[in-house]
Amino acid sequence: MKKLLKVLGIGAIVLLASVAGIVGLGFLFVMTANDVPLTDADRQVVARANELAPWFDDFEPKEEYEKFEKVRYIDESLEVSYEYDSPSDEDPYILVTVSHERSISDAMMTFTAEWSGQQMGLNIADSDLDLVEPDSFYSVGDQSRFANITYDGAIVGHVLVARKGKSVYSYTITGFNMDDPDLWSELLDDRVNNLASND
Repeated sequence: MKKLLKVLGIGAIVLLASVAGIVGLGFLFVMTANDVPLTDADRQVVARANELAPWFDDFEPKEEYEKFEKVRYIDESLEVSYEYDSPSDEDPYILVTVSHERSISDAMMTFTAEWSGQQMGLNIADSDLDLVEPDSFYSVGDQSRFANITYDGAIVGHVLVARKGKSVYSYTITGFNMDDPDLWSELLDDRVNNLASND
């Protein structure tokens, strides 16, 4: 179940292509991305798996299951991504993306596309998967949306998409139930709210 995020990612790419208006142009945008070096600041902005260890018994994350990437797109926007993919079904699957856009309007469009891509990915993965937004659970930044990923009504993960200034922070996890808003606050408040200093 935790591996469903790989399918969610495909849905997000498809949606981004359609948002561009012309499917071919959207995929060209993605395919012309260039890898650029990660900085210490890039790594620090990502909420990594090891930060969840104090909150969950018997979770001992290993760096060998982490993957970082940073790309620059043709419009000069940047995206840092992080994936934690352990072979153990007892561990969570985590996917984080941090997008730095050229303008607030671009960031607002990315925010909308990211959220819609999550929903589309769920529909592609399984009709029993859904996003359920609880009332007043957690919010951060200039705008944000939080939802539980449910499978046949049971919570199997969570999605947060937040925008601060010209940056968009997306955090998706499956395999762990993070139902304490204090955990989300400790994990992401400073990271998201400090994104504007990079704009």
